[in-house]
Amino acid sequence: MSKWLVEDCKILDIKALKDRGCFSRGRENITHYIHWHNSQTGDYCGCIQIAVEFSKINKNGIYTITDNPCLNPYKGHLTSTHCNYGGQRYWFICPLSGCNRRVAKLYKPNNGRYFGCRHCYNLAYASMNVSRTQLDKALAKMFRKYG
Repeated sequence: MSKWLVEDCKILDIKALKDRGCFSRGRENITHYIHWHNSQTGDYCGCIQIAVEFSKINKNGIYTITDNPCLNPYKGHLTSTHCNYGGQRYWFICPLSGCNRRVAKLYKPNNGRYFGCRHCYNLAYASMNVSRTQLDKALAKMFRKYG
């Protein structure tokens, strides 16, 4: 059985959410829309709504995803860690059955119903399927071209 590829999944990235201001004060409970397009063809692949809500007590959060108007929204948990030089780093807690991994990205394969971590879906990167000789040839070609 071949593994699904990360590159073929919809990806929910904590850094992208932070860049959109999802974690800024006063913007936590606003619904944000995330759209996906096929990286090769540019075709539209889908959209979700996500709203982030933080507890004033323990700084942990809850996100709510509305993926399909026909399905009920589902919730997942967020946590944060302090960075060495100040600030905070946010993390998803994988919502799939009993995993509870702290991850920066959640994935949803084309036939998946929920977002989950790479480990739960047993995902591989496309580069993992490239043989060492193919990789060496590609690197040699790049060095010849760019010096």
